[in-house]
Amino acid sequence: GFDPDEVLPIRRAPRAKCPAIFAAASDDSFVLPSHSQDLHDVWGGHRAFRTFEGGHNGERPEWFLDEASRFLALQLHHEAGDRKA
Repeated sequence: GFDPDEVLPIRRAPRAKCPAIFAAASDDSFVLPSHSQDLHDVWGGHRAFRTFEGGHNGERPEWFLDEASRFLALQLHHEAGDRKA
């Protein structure tokens, strides 16, 4: 069966090639922001890290949603351009 305690994304993160935006609520007490920061720090692909307030399940600030949308659109556009070359 599947044991979530055996899943360690930090082991595979350096091999990642896809772009990723990591985000964490600075006041999240369920998943500590340091977990997202640690993954960001070893991620093998292009990456960004942002923090904001709002807890684990809080509504994300509009500026973050806008930035995340731009990040993904830019990265996906860039990836599509690479495939055409």
